Amino acid sequence: MKLDGLKQLVKEELKRALNETRQTIPLGDLTLEDLADMGSIAYLPNPDDSLLNIELTKPERADELLQMYKDDLVSRFGAIILKSPVILDPSEVWSRRVKINDKNFLDAKEQYSQRKMTALQGLSKD
Repeated sequence: MKLDGLKQLVKEELKRALNETRQTIPLGDLTLEDLADMGSIAYLPNPDDSLLNIELTKPERADELLQMYKDDLVSRFGAIILKSPVILDPSEVWSRRVKINDKNFLDAKEQYSQRKMTALQGLSKD
């Protein structure tokens, strides 16, 4: 086998192995058990540039925080957000292990970032 073919085979195997740990589930079905592979703390994205930290070693509080998180998203985006896919990927960097793949959620995040950048640029002009 030529070196190029071997490199391609290794790349494909690595991609396959990394994707095996990745799972996608609807936000409404997300449980603490699903988050267990993320480490002792799950970092859930908010529609700004912050993360909600859920300590999975404290299940009674963690369950309450997860429910509050879902409720907050429903109040902001409507019940349809509960059908949005959540991508869980423990092979990612800690801050990107949990992603919500919803257009309205991602748009809100982008708008927040743009407003923040504009405000910071305004400060630098003074």
